[in-house]
Amino acid sequence: MNNFEFIEKFLALISSLLILFNGVLIKKNKGSWLFPGALFSLFWFAFTFFPLIILFKIPIDIKSQLYILLAVILFSNSYRLIDYISFNKEEKKSNITNLEFLNKTFLMYTLTFFVLVSFISLWYHLKVHNFKLDYFLDNPIEFAEEYSKLRYSLRLNTKFFIFLSFLGVYVSAVIGGLIYFFFPENKNKYYGFICFLPALSVMFTQSAKGPFFLAVFLFLGAGFAYNLKEKNFILFKTKNISLALKWGLLIMVLLVASFFSRGFSNLNKYEEMFNRMKYLFASYFLGHLYAFSDWFNSFLGFESINKYETNVNFYGFYTFNAITRYFNSKKEPMRGVYTEYFTNEDSFTSLLYTIFRGLVMDFGLIGSLLVFLLFGFFTHIINSYYVNNKYIPFTLTVMIFIFPIFYMSFMGSFFYWTVNIASFAILFVVLF
Repeated sequence: MNNFEFIEKFLALISSLLILFNGVLIKKNKGSWLFPGALFSLFWFAFTFFPLIILFKIPIDIKSQLYILLAVILFSNSYRLIDYISFNKEEKKSNITNLEFLNKTFLMYTLTFFVLVSFISLWYHLKVHNFKLDYFLDNPIEFAEEYSKLRYSLRLNTKFFIFLSFLGVYVSAVIGGLIYFFFPENKNKYYGFICFLPALSVMFTQSAKGPFFLAVFLFLGAGFAYNLKEKNFILFKTKNISLALKWGLLIMVLLVASFFSRGFSNLNKYEEMFNRMKYLFASYFLGHLYAFSDWFNSFLGFESINKYETNVNFYGFYTFNAITRYFNSKKEPMRGVYTEYFTNEDSFTSLLYTIFRGLVMDFGLIGSLLVFLLFGFFTHIINSYYVNNKYIPFTLTVMIFIFPIFYMSFMGSFFYWTVNIASFAILFVVLF
């Protein structure tokens, strides 16, 4: 890294800290990190700061970071356009009698149903492709590795059953979260944890980590909605931090176990395994920022490492593909959204370009910022209605899904995949 690159990296870190500072100001104004604008700033501080620090030796262009900073500021400060409710942690706790339609017994039966739907669909899908249970039990790593090769070769049939399996994963996660968080005094609340069984099954049989992490954030989305309703606005409690560290450690163990299906069978030395693990971790969780930076340079006409598609005005194809795919016959949706892999020597390979690339390609540079402003405006209106007990259960459904939408923004748009929209619709029907 030369001097100019070092300065750009330093400025990128400053822009990341400004995102955090923006969140702090909103938190101070509204009294909570759980306010959508403050929470989104916190997410994007993490999505920028840790890649910049952990991969410090890798250069990054400041222009892309300034765009992200501006987009986050527009989204998170859109609440200022609304004559908004006071969001003060000292307000008296509301009781949630307006949510008495949440019947615990009904939710437990519904959870069981969707868990079974996911398991049966997954079992049938694997059976059609000659993946048998005894093969998995004998050698789970080889099983997942073989399936992963088949998945990336695009030779999978029974796509409807894959869809049903993922649908069961996501709906189960939300309902499990509702049972656990909205009935905290009930001894049966721990039944909600069975919601993770479908996601774990998919992760270990298909080497697919995305559905598991999305399921975790859908589950936490229910907790986010519950804390808003109960006006438990303090995010960083000692109890919460301790619990998050324990669950984070467990998730990391599961993640490491699932990584063994990605080319580890040919590695013998611990050093090789450790380097491979670092490479995969960086590829999944850190590469998005550098990939977007390279694409953004190409889009603006500056030098870039890769050659990219930089056309604009796709009018929602990359952002709302779950809907627009039915109105755009000229462009076919792809499994991985984009085809250009961004690679940085031996550090990582990423196919994640954040939500920002799709927004710019869909609506242009200025248009993408306006969309972010409007999305923030809509989010804060729904949040206001929800905390004031209006238009339940629709606002409850939206507030649950806000959490995973924020999480997925470092990869792409939540609304790109039809199964995500279907999960939202089914949850709304279940709650209605």
